[in-house]
Amino acid sequence: MMHDPTLVVEIRELLPEDGWARYEDTGRATVACSCGLNTGWIPKTEAARIAQDHPTAPKGTAPMPQPSIGRIVHVAADPSMNNGADIAPAVITRVWSDTVVNVRVLLDGDSAPQWRTSLTHTDTLDDVADDVRLSRWTWPPRT
Repeated sequence: MMHDPTLVVEIRELLPEDGWARYEDTGRATVACSCGLNTGWIPKTEAARIAQDHPTAPKGTAPMPQPSIGRIVHVAADPSMNNGADIAPAVITRVWSDTVVNVRVLLDGDSAPQWRTSLTHTDTLDDVADDVRLSRWTWPPRT
């Protein structure tokens, strides 16, 4: 599995002063990764340590493609609604980050396309537990 840990620092908006917007550091941060890691808001020093210690992509591997609106990805599907297949194509409709997107699922059947929001990238849907499978997406294999 490829890892792409991202550290995000939390800031809080303060009341404007003399017409200027003001912000302050809350001292908290979160770490999220394409493997499913999401620490939630924790102390910034702890988040930095987790991000530093988390595995990253091996040297020499190709960088992960960047998601963009209109690109096709694969998502898990209910085989009973998808002509027996457990994987379906989906079109990216919103990009939240390099690993989190909204999609419109294109099922092979007569049901209406499904909307899914805030799906997290994974390298393969094969290793993903059933309880989180519908909240993940992956790039189609290169052929």
